[in-house]
Amino acid sequence: MSRVLFLALVLIPSPGPAGEVSDGQLLFRLRCSLCHGETADDGSAGDLRGLPSAVIRRAVRGFEAMPKIPLAENELAAILDWLGAAE
Repeated sequence: MSRVLFLALVLIPSPGPAGEVSDGQLLFRLRCSLCHGETADDGSAGDLRGLPSAVIRRAVRGFEAMPKIPLAENELAAILDWLGAAE
């Protein structure tokens, strides 16, 4: 656990004093941003903003070219909230 926290602190840029980073945004940066970009709309794997939550839920279980991403339900819920995924 401390290794993950260390990597998060080292690899994720600080948002600065202007704003806080939500849990969903932090989890997204750790688990998704490599392919989907830091803002979920500029990565090589496509834009996730505005997608229905059911589509994202299916994708994280492994879908087409998307590998399975092990996330606890509360982690996935935080990411979906940050993305503004439609129900």
